[in-house]
Amino acid sequence: MTLERLVCAVGKVHEWNGQKSPAKDERVKLVISGIKRVSGKTRAKSRPITIQMLRSVVDKLGTSSIDTRNKAIILIGWFGALRRSEIVAINHSDLEYHDSGLLLTIRKSKTDQEGLGVKIAIPRIENSKYCPVLSLLRWTERSQKCEGAVFTSLGMEGKKWWVKDSERDRLSDRMISKIVKKCLTAAGYKGKCYSGHSLRRGLATESGRLGVPERFIMRHLRHSSIQMVREYIDEGNIWEENPLPAIAIEFT
Repeated sequence: MTLERLVCAVGKVHEWNGQKSPAKDERVKLVISGIKRVSGKTRAKSRPITIQMLRSVVDKLGTSSIDTRNKAIILIGWFGALRRSEIVAINHSDLEYHDSGLLLTIRKSKTDQEGLGVKIAIPRIENSKYCPVLSLLRWTERSQKCEGAVFTSLGMEGKKWWVKDSERDRLSDRMISKIVKKCLTAAGYKGKCYSGHSLRRGLATESGRLGVPERFIMRHLRHSSIQMVREYIDEGNIWEENPLPAIAIEFT
C-alpha cells in the first residue's frame, strides 16, 4: 500500500468517527512531503498507447475468433478509457447501441464506489477499420451471445476456436494485460513495457495532445480530480509546448 493510501485510510477512519482528519493538517502534509523528497521514489506509470501504436496493433490482428475478440478489447478499452476491471465486467446488458454509437454502462468503477453506474458514450467512426463500435459488434456476432459476460475465454477444437459462455469463463483483469502485451509485441513494440492501463492512459494522453478540453477528458475518464487529467495533458503536449524547436533553429 502506498503512503498516500495509508494517509487517506487514516483520514477516512477519523471522519467516520466524527473526528477531524489528521491528513488535512498542514503539519502532516509537510511531513509527508518531506518523506517523498527523501525517498526519491516516483510512482510507476504505464506507458500510453498512442494513436499510431493503436493503428499498428489493429493492422496486425486478423479475422480469427481470438483476433476479433482481442481487437474489440483493445479498441473499446482505448476509446472508452476503461480500466482492466471495467473491461472484464462488461455484460451484454450494459451495451446500448444508437445511430451515433455505443452507450456503455459501467456498473462498478474505481470512482463509483456505491455502484450506481456510469454511462459513457463511444461514437462510431464511419468507414474505419479502427471503429470501436463496429469492432465490438463483430465480436458479439461472432460469439453468438446476447447475455452474460461480453469478453470470455476461448476454447480450441482442432483448428477451430469456440467461445466459452459460462460466468466462470469471464476474462480476468490480468488477462487483459497479457492480451495488450501480446498484441503490442506482435506489432513490433516492447510489449513488456505496457499494461492494461496503457489503453486508458493512451486515450487520455492523446486527448491532451490534441487539445481536447479538460472537462471533456475528465468526464470521459470519470476522474474526480482535475490533477491527474492535467498530468495527461502536460504529457501529451510535451513535444508541442517545448522551447527547444525554436532554439534548435539556431543550430541549423
